[in-house]
Amino acid sequence: MKIKGTIRSKEVIILVVSGATHNFLSLELIQQLALPLTTTTSYRGMMGTGISVKGKGICKGVCISMQGLTVVEDFLPLELGKTDVILGMPWLGTLGDVKVNWKMLTMKVRLGKTVIVLKGDPSLSRTDVSLKAMARARQHHSQGVWVELCQSSTTSDLSKEVQEVPRTVKEMLAQYQRVFGPITGLPPSREIDHAIQLIPGASPVNVRPHRYPHILKNEIERLVQEMLEAGIVRPSSSPFSSPVLLVKKKMEDGGFV
Repeated sequence: MKIKGTIRSKEVIILVVSGATHNFLSLELIQQLALPLTTTTSYRGMMGTGISVKGKGICKGVCISMQGLTVVEDFLPLELGKTDVILGMPWLGTLGDVKVNWKMLTMKVRLGKTVIVLKGDPSLSRTDVSLKAMARARQHHSQGVWVELCQSSTTSDLSKEVQEVPRTVKEMLAQYQRVFGPITGLPPSREIDHAIQLIPGASPVNVRPHRYPHILKNEIERLVQEMLEAGIVRPSSSPFSSPVLLVKKKMEDGGFV
């Protein structure tokens, strides 16, 4: 569970996880707060995703305050993404008996005669989802519901946007209408057309069919059908195979589609 806390008056996001063998601190946070880093030999850590990362150094005696509890621990620097601090077994092992309710995201910790209840914040576990991650989830789940919230524009707003197109751009679009129009056929014949030159009597290379995931197969068939209808390509009976390559387009959110 994730909890908000502070280090040197700076608000940080703390992830409490019993699966972590060490305490970790974000490299970015260490640089921002100029925390002293003691030099050590290099070490490797295995992330929850199965990726092995390399680290070096240790931050000793870092003081963290969270919901009335003060924690002083040693931390290893690591790239943690949107989490600033990971409290693992080195800290959890000092608490003794702890009563945890994962559904309510609460931890009851007894310090002497005082009982402190740590409450996780569910909103901190919500992260942005890229289109690539949504497509991957769709492949593993047969059913689901996607809801997209967007701001709609009125008809008057849309017409206003169209009218605001610069006059020079309109003139260029009108002048080169053939260039910007949809493709409706093959390009004109050139002086030298494309050809595959073979040694007389040579036979085509035996190439095994390339396997595509089902989602890519459907996309290839759709694109080919559109190009056939537009006249950009035509059926071929050539014994040579035509490789197809789909290049992912990078989105503004960092994902790919």
